[in-house]
Amino acid sequence: MFESIGRSWNLMKQSFSVLKSDKELVVFPILSGVLSILALIAFFVPLLLAGFFDNELVLYAVIFCFYFASSFIVIFFNSALIGAANIRLNGGDPTLSDGFMIAFSRLTSIAGWAFISATVGLILRILAGKNRNNIIGQIIIGLVGGAWSVITFFVIPVLVIEGVDPLTAIKRSTDIVKNKFGEMMIGGLGFGLIFGLGGAFGVIALAGITIVLGGVLGLAGWIAGGMLILAFLVCLGILSSALNGIFVAALYHYATTGQDSSNFKVSEMIATAQEQQTRTGLF
Repeated sequence: MFESIGRSWNLMKQSFSVLKSDKELVVFPILSGVLSILALIAFFVPLLLAGFFDNELVLYAVIFCFYFASSFIVIFFNSALIGAANIRLNGGDPTLSDGFMIAFSRLTSIAGWAFISATVGLILRILAGKNRNNIIGQIIIGLVGGAWSVITFFVIPVLVIEGVDPLTAIKRSTDIVKNKFGEMMIGGLGFGLIFGLGGAFGVIALAGITIVLGGVLGLAGWIAGGMLILAFLVCLGILSSALNGIFVAALYHYATTGQDSSNFKVSEMIATAQEQQTRTGLF
């Protein structure tokens, strides 16, 4: 147990080190978020219109298309992020184009995984709707959804790095989860705690600033304070997404290579890369 905690902490620190070295990796979650919002806007009217029809088949078809589009966007950019992070973890110096090339090279598998994700999501939605007034049914559906999220935790790195089909990736992910469940859960809880507390303290502090601005500037102050809080939450979400993607890549790297996280030497690789850049006048 304590060994898992220590290893997870090292992997989390490594994730911060990788992002510190490759700050451009935040571009992937930014693009993912922007395109996801655009997809929601694009499907808003079709979803609204479909809700007026008595034919559930039409409604579910539109919902499935939305699930597929949004899943594809998220999976594609997570694939690019994890692919770039894996280059760093193996001693390379990734660029944004490296991440995009890796994601495009796995486009068919990404689409297949998006299709499976959309299908499972739609099935769970249908079951939840039919058990709306059944508390036990809702609990069971929630547990099934949670279990699905757990066993598919490593699907994207498996797709990206091993180049297998989605069904094989699910099986591989399940096997890895069985062996590294402790590190996976501790890392997830650790990031959740860090960003949860950081977000809470940040919002409280900014809320205080907003009150002051509102008292001094009136409506303009309240609007400015609200924009500050929104900007803070957006930045926090982007940082959280980037670090979680890097952490998944780092944990996958450890799980598949058998190396202890202390042997990754990511910090040393970063320092060496920066020293080389300084010597060549590029940093």
